[in-house]
Amino acid sequence: MKITKRQLRRIIGEAVDTDTLKLADLVRSVDFESDGRGAGFKPVVGKQIGTVIEIDEDPDYPTQYTVLFPDGTTIMDDLGPPGEQRFQLVNENKMKITKRQLRQIIKEAVLREGNSIDPRGLKALLASLNVKGQEFKAVADALSTAYHDAEGAAQDMKDEVEIHSGGLPTSTDGEWIDWPLETYQEIWGLYKKAEQSYKSPQASGPRF
Repeated sequence: MKITKRQLRRIIGEAVDTDTLKLADLVRSVDFESDGRGAGFKPVVGKQIGTVIEIDEDPDYPTQYTVLFPDGTTIMDDLGPPGEQRFQLVNENKMKITKRQLRQIIKEAVLREGNSIDPRGLKALLASLNVKGQEFKAVADALSTAYHDAEGAAQDMKDEVEIHSGGLPTSTDGEWIDWPLETYQEIWGLYKKAEQSYKSPQASGPRF
């Protein structure tokens, strides 16, 4: 799996993104303007560098930050949701990341993206077990949950599909799934093989 330079910048930005500011932090304001094509909004970073002079914390509301700019104006706002933050920490670009840390960041990002993809061979295997269409999605979601979220083995997959999900049926006869553990071991092997195929783009990705 290849990662473009744009994707790489986004991955690193998410990994080092801050969710809090401190007094005296230097920041720029960020506004979001329409791109004019109806496709959404784009961030516009202000030119002035301001200083965080006050922090108002309330357990019932997002923390509010007051920023003073050189022209005497102030802005009071919360950070905003991840990816749409309203303040940009000026010294965040000075944060150093080692090559080892960068490889780990990229590896985790690749795995996250790969987690949303059903492993090769799963659809055919479940079809042979009479699980297709809408039933396939429900079973595949349960299997993925057991493997990725719980980091479980074959027995965890069996428990997720047949117990924790409330029971899932096959496609045509409507019988509840009750497969032997060996079947789940075969399915687990597909997920494991797919995970091992997600490689860090250290060799094939962009050079930096």
